[in-house]
Amino acid sequence: MKNIGVLGGTFDPPHEAHLKIAERSLNQFKLDKIIFIPSSNPWQKKDSTPYNHRFEMTKILIKNSDSFELSDLESSEQNPSYTYETLEKLQHPKENLYFILGSDTAMNIKTWKNYDQLSNLTQFLIALRREDSSETLSKNFPFDYKLIEGEKLDLSSTGLREKLEENRMNNIELPSEIFNYIKENKIYLIFLLSSSTSDSNSLSFPKTLSSNSSIFSISDSNSSSFSKTSSFVCLST
Repeated sequence: MKNIGVLGGTFDPPHEAHLKIAERSLNQFKLDKIIFIPSSNPWQKKDSTPYNHRFEMTKILIKNSDSFELSDLESSEQNPSYTYETLEKLQHPKENLYFILGSDTAMNIKTWKNYDQLSNLTQFLIALRREDSSETLSKNFPFDYKLIEGEKLDLSSTGLREKLEENRMNNIELPSEIFNYIKENKIYLIFLLSSSTSDSNSLSFPKTLSSNSSIFSISDSNSSSFSKTSSFVCLST
């Protein structure tokens, strides 16, 4: 039997935390491969970046690993994407599925369509967010699961918006190729905030930014256009 990891999401945009969770899952649980599945029409999220851009950015993210695959299984723009339907399509008599997700998402799983069917389709691998504990997760997740080891990661776009509102920001690792793709395709409205700062956790933001803004920080030692602490804002439109 092969062990197949499944990592779904909007990937808007995909970033290093997605990659780290996949790599940890691959190594810790001896998975044969991990399938990344961007959702074209996520039913719980509105106004996502067009699917083709999120698909291409995810392709860039995983291109250096032979153990990662990209699937367009949820590419339909006509109907909402439901996890139970995707997992049903992935069923194979010689494969075990392992669904990978963050603890914040896991603790909301009861809001998913036909969530009670999921445990018959997959096993669960869960990564803790910085704000969550294994005790809280156990109380709020209805199925058996295995915990992905390693430092806690911040995966939440909501968390990014909260940090922006509080005028504080930790570095978010966004691969330079994905940043260049965002820039070239004008996916987000980008404002350069600072080309150099002595304190990357305390930035001054323009007063015109809305509370729906998301912020990312770039670390790219190969770029002559930005310093290692360059920061820019991606506005949700």
